[in-house]
Amino acid sequence: MSRFLEKSRPWKDSKKNGEMLGIPGIKIVKRSWLRKHEPNLSSDIKSALLAPSAAVINPYEVIHAMAGNAFAHGIEIFCEEEVTGLKKKGDLWIVFTKKGRFETKWVINAAGLYADKIARTAGLEVPKITPWKGEEFILDRHAGMLTRRIIFPLPQKETKGVLVIPTVDGNTMIGPTAEKIRDREDRSTSSSGRQEVIEAVRRLIPSFKDDQVIASFGGLRPKIEGDDFYIHEDMEGLINIIGTQSPGLTAAPAISEYVVKLIAHKLSLRPKRPYSPSPSEIIRFRQCNVAERNGLIKKDPYFGEVICRCEMVTKGEIKEAIRMGARTMDGIKFRTRAQMGRCQGSFCTMKVMAILAEELAVPYDSITKRGRGSELVKGYV
Repeated sequence: MSRFLEKSRPWKDSKKNGEMLGIPGIKIVKRSWLRKHEPNLSSDIKSALLAPSAAVINPYEVIHAMAGNAFAHGIEIFCEEEVTGLKKKGDLWIVFTKKGRFETKWVINAAGLYADKIARTAGLEVPKITPWKGEEFILDRHAGMLTRRIIFPLPQKETKGVLVIPTVDGNTMIGPTAEKIRDREDRSTSSSGRQEVIEAVRRLIPSFKDDQVIASFGGLRPKIEGDDFYIHEDMEGLINIIGTQSPGLTAAPAISEYVVKLIAHKLSLRPKRPYSPSPSEIIRFRQCNVAERNGLIKKDPYFGEVICRCEMVTKGEIKEAIRMGARTMDGIKFRTRAQMGRCQGSFCTMKVMAILAEELAVPYDSITKRGRGSELVKGYV
C-alpha cells in the first residue's frame, strides 16, 4: 500500500502514526523504487509511504464464510425481518419485526445505516448517522492489473481519496467518490461520479483507459460526528454498534472481540465444542487444472456445463452455491462470480435464473436480484 507524497509533507504524520501503532516495515520509497515496482504510476510522483503488510481480501466471500460458519454451528438466520422496535421487559428484550417478535437477553444492534433509528426505538439518544455515498468502478479482469499494490492518495478531511485496488479475483477496483446525502437507500451511480474517479486515477496512472470499466457500484457509509466508532452498552443487555464506516470491515474482528468482552463481564462464556473455524468452500472450476477439471466432471457432470462464459462458472458451482444458502441472483454472483465478467450477466442471467427456479422449485417472478423489491421478472406465466 502506498500513499503519494506531493508538495506538502503530511506523510510525516502518517508514518509516525503507523510506527506508533506497530505497523511493520513502513518506509519512504523514492522514484527509483516506484519506477521498478509500480511502473504504471505517473512520473510526477517522486516518493511514497510504503506499508508492505497491507493486503486485500474479498469482502463478500468473508461475509458469506462467516455466515456459513455460524450457521454450521447452530446460529439461526432470519432474513427479511425488518426490525420495528425494541422493548425491555424484565431481564429480557423484545425485538419487534414486521413478521413477529423475538425474546432475548442480549441485543447487539449492528444495523449499519439504520443502527441509530433502531436504538431510538428503545428510547435512547445516540449519534445520528449521515449517509455518505461512494461510487466505485470495476475494471475488466482481462485488462490486467493497473498496479501491484493498493494505491492511496494523500487523505483529505472527509475521505481517503480515490484508491486503486488490485482485487483477489484478478481485476482492479477504482474509487470511491465521497458525497454527503440524505437518502439512506440511494445507491445510484452517475456519469459525474465516474468522470471524477477516472480523472483522479489518470493523475496517478496516465495510461489508464476508461473503456476498461465494466461495472459501476454505489455504496453508503454510515458516518457519525467524530473520528471513532460508537460501541456502547447503552442499556442493560443492549449493545449499540453505530457509525462503523470505513474501515468497518477491516475492524470487524476487533469489534467482535470487544463486544464479546463487554458481554463476558456479565455472562460466563465458554468456547463452543466442537468448533471448526474452516468454512465450506465452493470449488472454482476456472482455477482448476485439466486433471482436476476432468475429475470434477467425472464425479458430477454438471461441472462440465459452463453457465457464465466470462468467468467460466459451471452449473455444478451454481448448484453448490444454492445448497450453501444462495437464494438470489446476487447470492449466486458473490459466491461463484457468475454475472461478474465483461458482459455483466448479459449471457448467463436467464441461465442462472433457470437453475434457481429448478433447484428451489419457485416461479421465475419470485426470483430477485438482492431480496424483496428487486424482482427481475413481472407477471410471469
